This record gives sequence, structure tokens and C-alpha cells, in this order.
Amino acid sequence: MPYCTAVMLHLTLSYKSVLELFSGITKNYIGVRMKKLVIIVLFISFNSFAQITVTQQDLESNYTNTVVTEHSSQDLITASVNLGSASASPQVFDFTNLFSLAPMDTTYALHQNVNGQPGSSSFPFATRLSQQDYDYIQFEMHVYVYYNITEDGMCIEGMVTNQIVPGVMDTLYIQEINPYFLTYPVPLTLGTIRTHIDTMMQVNGVDYAIEEHSWECDGFGELKLDGGNTYQALRVIRTELQRDYEGGVLTEMETDKEIQFWTKEGILVSFDVDTTYNDGSTIPLSADISYPDGTTNVENEEELLPETMVLEQNYPNPFNPETNIRYYLPETAHVSLTVYNVTGELIAELVNREVSSGYHTAQFNSEGLSSGVYFYKLDAGGKTLINKMLLLK
Repeated sequence: MPYCTAVMLHLTLSYKSVLELFSGITKNYIGVRMKKLVIIVLFISFNSFAQITVTQQDLESNYTNTVVTEHSSQDLITASVNLGSASASPQVFDFTNLFSLAPMDTTYALHQNVNGQPGSSSFPFATRLSQQDYDYIQFEMHVYVYYNITEDGMCIEGMVTNQIVPGVMDTLYIQEINPYFLTYPVPLTLGTIRTHIDTMMQVNGVDYAIEEHSWECDGFGELKLDGGNTYQALRVIRTELQRDYEGGVLTEMETDKEIQFWTKEGILVSFDVDTTYNDGSTIPLSADISYPDGTTNVENEEELLPETMVLEQNYPNPFNPETNIRYYLPETAHVSLTVYNVTGELIAELVNREVSSGYHTAQFNSEGLSSGVYFYKLDAGGKTLINKMLLLK
């Protein structure tokens, strides 16, 4: 459910410096008119630059052969956040405290060509997919989302969930969407209004949901994120009305609303809000941020992957109470992923089974443990990697 190069706007003359420049002729009528002209030119330059347009080419660049990282809030947020307003003037969207709003879950999706992945025959027109891998103690799960990038935007045709219990089951669950789920409509710029309707078949192949989506781009400005990074962004109000049907009978109807912030670099920050929200500060129901780790021009996705086993730093770190541990296997192997305290005592066994090649993520819950340093160890293919993490309660 990331990274990018910021597009920075540099104004060589501030408002104050412009006034100082013309201070010697402030009594001169022509000088006063020139001051106003320069200030107006500077404002127009800033205003036009900030009104970016996210295009099909941007999507293709950001989601071709790359890994997308998504951080999602785990718990209800208790702090108020200013989400901007509908405005034709530039704003500042300051989310530098995003990761302090609530604990975050982290997931990774590898965007690649279809190349005969599980269930691909159900989506013959899809040319791309995103793959997410999850590791649990007794089983593993892989989610494949099949899509295209067209002049309409990112169009998802369906998804496949592959659940594997070693020696017991290896099952594919397929969900089809008609005609497609439009997730990123393009082109998108200030004033854009888009709508889309799709039907999603449920896993049982009988029940379904009809979804009505709308996007309204009503603002723009500077997006500030953790680490001092800034980007030019669009403010988008996204609403969704979903009707669930069982046996052809309407059983449930639900409306969701998000305030989203888009950049040309592929960063998407979104907040679930109450359906009555329009502008200003509010306490969001949840928060998410996703971004591509980087793009490449290589055609063979295997060249993107490491050649050796990798054990990444857990995230978040420090953490409380849960954290995610991501690792990579160059080939299928029996994996042991364990956690120890500083005295070497075994605290938890997260994975102990055969795992397929690729990226995998395991979650560690520290309930019942005291604050301090802990170690997590990955054993696979005759190799061992160890990292440390910090629990703060």
C-alpha cells in the first residue's frame, strides 16, 4: 500500500528586497509603478509554477520497474491536522509531523511487467502488476494487482490473492473488476473533476459491489514532509460510494471521503476524513503516504533485485508496540527469522519454513516486553544476518 527528487522554486528577490531595491525612488511615480509591477510579476510566476499537472507520462515514469513503499496509520489519530482548503491561491501543506500522528504499518509493492505471474490468464489485457508479499508464522500470502496505465490513468483490472500453507494448500483467489477500477485519474490539475463507476466481483464469484468514485482538484501548493523535503502538490477531494450486493440484493451502502495530495514524483499523501469535512483543520480517521523508491530504465525487472540475501532495518524504529521486518531472498530457501533480547534469550520466532525468492515482510509485536534493545536474526541458505532494534514504551 517509496525516493523522489523535489522540484524546488527559488525566488531571487523577496518582497522586502524588492522594496529596498526601489527605496531610493519611492517618491517617484514611475518607481512606485515599477515596484508594483515587479511584485505582481513575482506573484504570477510563483502562482503559475505551483499549478502542476500530473500526467500519464508521470504515472508511467513513477510506476515502471520500481518498489513503492506505503506507510499507513494503525490506530485512530487524536491530533488535529490542517488539510488546506479549496483555493486558487498557493498554500502550504505542512505534514512534517505525519509519522507522529499514530503508529504506522509499512508495506512494499514491487511494480513490474506481468510475465506470467499467478492468475495472469484472468487478465489478458493487463500489462503491469504490483506484488505485495506477507509472511506469517504458519503461512504466507502474495497479492498481485493487475493494471494498465492509459490516457484515463491507472486502471486496475483485478487482483489475485495467493495463500500458501506449506504442504497443505496453495490457493488462488481471483477478483475481477468491470470495466476497471480507476485509482489515479489523469491528467489532473487545478479545477479537474472526474467520476468513474465500476463493479467488483467478490471472491465467491457471485456477490459483487458497485463503486462510484469522484475526484475534485480544488487546491495546490507546497507539500512539506518529514526530513525537510518539499514538493509541489495538488489537493484532491476523493469520494467513494460503495453498494454491496449479495444474491442480487442490496445489503450495505457506505460512503468514504479522502483528502489527497499528489505530486509529479509519485508521492501520494491521503487522509480519511468524515464525509461532512470540507476545509481547514480536522482529526483524520487515518493517514497514509506512499512513494516510489526510484525508477529505472532497465527492461528486465530481475536486474532491479539484489544478488544476495538482504535484511533491512525494521520500520518503524524505535517502535511500540509493532514493527515490520523486511528481508530479501535471491532464491527459495528455508528461513528462520527470530528475535532475541540483549542476553541472547529467544523472544519470538517469526518465520520457520520454506520461503520463495523475493521480498518478504514479517511483523513483530512486542506486547509484554520491556523497553530496550532487541536483535532480530535471519538464517537462510547457509547465511546469517543480524540487526538490532529499539523498543520504547
